[in-house]
Amino acid sequence: MTVNQIGEYNINQIGERRKIMILSERQVLEIKRKRGELNLKNIELANATGINRHTLGQILNHDHRNVNKSTFYKLNDWLIDQYTSLK
Repeated sequence: MTVNQIGEYNINQIGERRKIMILSERQVLEIKRKRGELNLKNIELANATGINRHTLGQILNHDHRNVNKSTFYKLNDWLIDQYTSLK
């Protein structure tokens, strides 16, 4: 599927518009660090965040930084929960 970038939207072949967000290197580094601290496998992190394990693998291993708005917020919410929980 080819994708055309128009501003902050992606338009796919069938003309759907999807809001695209960009994860920063620091966000990805913090996700990796927290995953390591909690000793989580990718599948466990995917279940904890609600993100597809293949998408998560691409983000963590393949410099995939352009993500859907929902993926961006799920990862940020998970990170915030990890740093604000009193465990």
